[in-house]
Amino acid sequence: MGDLTWCKGSTQSAYGQVSAHWWIADGTFHLDVTIPEGGFADVYLPHSDYAQSVGEGRHLFEEPAY
Repeated sequence: MGDLTWCKGSTQSAYGQVSAHWWIADGTFHLDVTIPEGGFADVYLPHSDYAQSVGEGRHLFEEPAY
């Protein structure tokens, strides 16, 4: 991931605002995703070979930042 240690963004979807924020702290990659009511998303973590499907609400993910 180089020198980049965080990123935050959002966009307006047909269901409402979708937002994501990731950061690296103490050797751990953290991802905070918010999906609006009625929406869904496929979340891909940097070191996973598959997506995790999530529905509306706030979702927090962590994995080693190697």
